[in-house]
Parts: sequence; structure tokens; C-alpha cells
Amino acid sequence: MSENISTDEVLQETTSTDVASSTELQPKNPKKNNLLLLANAILLIGLVVLYILFFFGNKHEKSLPEIAKASSGSVSIACVNSDSILEHYELVKVMRQQLESAQKNKETELGNLKRAFDKKVADYQQKVSSNSLTPQLAKLNEEQLLKEQQNLMSLQEKYTNELSQQEMNLNIQLLDSITNFLKRYNLKYKFDYILNIKKGGDVFLSNKTLDITGDVLKELNVEYKANQQK
Repeated sequence: MSENISTDEVLQETTSTDVASSTELQPKNPKKNNLLLLANAILLIGLVVLYILFFFGNKHEKSLPEIAKASSGSVSIACVNSDSILEHYELVKVMRQQLESAQKNKETELGNLKRAFDKKVADYQQKVSSNSLTPQLAKLNEEQLLKEQQNLMSLQEKYTNELSQQEMNLNIQLLDSITNFLKRYNLKYKFDYILNIKKGGDVFLSNKTLDITGDVLKELNVEYKANQQK
């Protein structure tokens, strides 16, 4: 009996030890284990992304010669004086004449209308002062003059807006003309940058050997005249 009891005790101890051992093998903190799995997954994704960037992303990066060129200070730069372009470019002269002509025509028309209106006001005042108008006619004339005055002010505002719009359109046309020309011009010279220098601009000082204004202006006018003859 005593041997059986001791054997049972040994079996119980062995069983409890196995249970304890199996319990220790289980994770004590399931959340910690989940975080570890998540971290491993993120690491794996990161490695995949690096692989893709290494083998495929280089197509969108600058080439080594370009980087070397920039770091060595061998970037080619030219300067154009926009003040000189605005003063001597034939297209600018034509645009300025168009704008000045439109402004003069509108001012002439408004001036004629204003003088006619002023004459009507003077006639009305003269009739009122001489008591040649009945109160009903005086009121009617006054209403008509107020309406004409409002129409004149509206027309003046309309013409002002039209001139502003025309000026803006001409400026856009001029900018497109110069920009497109410089793109064609640069196909030959391959400058990395062509800077706009002008009085009061962002560039305070530039090397005069970089100034290509004269050549640009010459070719601009040659191209403009050739297009006018087509």
C-alpha cells in the first residue's frame, strides 16, 4: 500500500510538473505577442518597399552627372533684362499703340457724352431759374437728367473694365511670346536657368557676361517681323 501511495504521489507530482511546464510555455501577455507579430509584419513590408524603391525608383531620380554638375558649380545661367525687352521689342510697341488707341477712343466718346450732359444740366438750371417750367415738367426733367447721369457713370465703369481686361490680355500674350521664344532659343544654348533681371527686381547684381538681352531682343524682333510678313 505504501508503495502504491508513493507511486501515486510521484505520478501526481509528475503530472503537476508537466502542467506547470506547459503553462510556462504559453505567452503570459497575449497583447505583447500580437504587437511582436505586428512589428515583424511592418518590418517585412518596409523591406519590400526598400526593394522596390531600390530597383525601380531610380528612374525618377536625377542622374549622377546632373548631381555632379550642380555640386561642382557648373550650372549654366543667363540673364535677360525685361525692361529693355519692354522698351525695344516691336510687339510691345504695337500692343502699346493698340491699348493707347482704345483708351483714347473711349475717352473721346465719354468726353462728348459728358459735355452733352453738362449742356442739358445747364439748360435745365436756366429754365428753373427763369420759372419757365411747371413743377411737373421740372420734376420730369430732373428725373431724366439723373437717369442720364447714372448711365454715363455705368458706361465709364464699363469702359474702364474693358481697358483693364484688354491690358491684362496683352500682358498674357506678351509673356507667352517671350517665354515660348526663350524655350526655342534655349534649344540651341542649353542654359539651365534664364533669369529675368530688371530695375527693382529680385536680382540685385549679375555678371554682365551672363547678359543675353541684346541677342534675345535681336532674334525676337527678327522672328516677329517674319511672322508679320506671313
